[in-house]
Amino acid sequence: MAEEEILAGRLESARARLEPLMGQGDAQDILANPLRPILAWFQLELSALAEAAALLQQTMREAKAQQMRPSALRVPAQAALEEALALCRAMPAPYSEAKLL
Repeated sequence: MAEEEILAGRLESARARLEPLMGQGDAQDILANPLRPILAWFQLELSALAEAAALLQQTMREAKAQQMRPSALRVPAQAALEEALALCRAMPAPYSEAKLL
């Protein structure tokens, strides 16, 4: 639901959903890991680049330590790719669009 809130531009509602969950469990909490990229995406929307990068780095370190594949990182990456595709299509820039696809 936080993803939907971010996409709809309701950042405060997304914050209210995400932040209470981030403090639960210990630092290696498997359940918190998938939430971190969504919180990082939220931080990117607020232009908090350093905080977002630090959170993603922490997620990657913990995922590697737990021998997990951090598939939740697709959320911010997918949003960035979709935005890039929209820009290419608006220009139009078929070569750039093809490279992204």
